[in-house]
Amino acid sequence: MKIILAILFVGLISSCGGSGGGDEAKTTVKTHTLSGSTLRKMAAGDYWRYTGKLEYPSTTNHYDLEIDITHASGGDLKYLFPKTNEYLPVITSTAIYKYTEKSTGTVTQSSYGDYYVTSSNINYMMLEELGDDKLYPVNEGQGHAEKLIEDVIEKSSSSMYFTANNCHLENGDYVRCVKSEYHPSIVGTNILTQESATATLVGTELITTSIGIFECYKIKLNFRYTSNLTALAMNGESNETWWVYPAVGVIKKSISFTNTDYTPILFGEETYTLVETNISEY
Repeated sequence: MKIILAILFVGLISSCGGSGGGDEAKTTVKTHTLSGSTLRKMAAGDYWRYTGKLEYPSTTNHYDLEIDITHASGGDLKYLFPKTNEYLPVITSTAIYKYTEKSTGTVTQSSYGDYYVTSSNINYMMLEELGDDKLYPVNEGQGHAEKLIEDVIEKSSSSMYFTANNCHLENGDYVRCVKSEYHPSIVGTNILTQESATATLVGTELITTSIGIFECYKIKLNFRYTSNLTALAMNGESNETWWVYPAVGVIKKSISFTNTDYTPILFGEETYTLVETNISEY
């Protein structure tokens, strides 16, 4: 299962207070307010680490969760951006998920890497990695503008929709959806998966983490996933709460999801919180 990420993550954890005596060492925790905090755009070299848990309430499967997200330069790799008809440098966004089963200690790991370009100060997802580890053009190679969080902060609500398409390479570049090469069994459409979302700003909240206190935008989101090939992506829905500090990204996510490809329907709950970043000052 892949639940797309908007690249930023926000966390909410309770402050842990102790009734310490006068001799206990005290650590000053810095508070980062929203005043002057502007939304950070993608930059090669940025890194975030999150920890949390994944649970399936109807089963005995419960996991500790670690997520490492890295943005990196694509080096000499460039993508033909149709809106401007120019080759633009690629930034890769890679997420590595590590799951530790609580009862047995068994560790499993998965990773996803999507390709982005930047044009007119807007980040566009151009290629999405699906469950077969292949990269598929987004919106038939036109790309998807990552503005969901920016718009909800500015306008209090926003929405988005994009597809990953069944396309092929031409002269080494993902440039157009011309024919169904990877999955010829899919007929009548070149859409492999569709994702839509609505987002609503519900207020602000102070979030205490191990690396500081952040005044965050609290955002409620609903994601819907439709797949024409369940080996690549899920059918289902997720209801999520994100706490976003613009200059860093997400500090915590809380997710409740359903995967309708299972009988009975599979329900899951996931939470994770930022514990480390290399973004300067934080």
